Amino acid sequence: MAEFYLDLVGYVCPVPLMETKKKFQELAAGDVLVIETEHPRAVRNIMDWAWNEGTDVDVDETANGRWKIVLKK
Repeated sequence: MAEFYLDLVGYVCPVPLMETKKKFQELAAGDVLVIETEHPRAVRNIMDWAWNEGTDVDVDETANGRWKIVLKK
């Protein structure tokens, strides 16, 4: 199991979701992808996509207006 990080601060939709999907495809089973963003719509889009894929997702607001999204493959 490995952990990967995507810094998507400064990007607006649809870029965060596209980058998340691309990176997630590269992961092996059990790997974790940690995403950081400050774009609220990106948080919702990534969460919705993950739930639809049956992927474990955890979201925490780490600072005022910044979120950490953790996906487990």
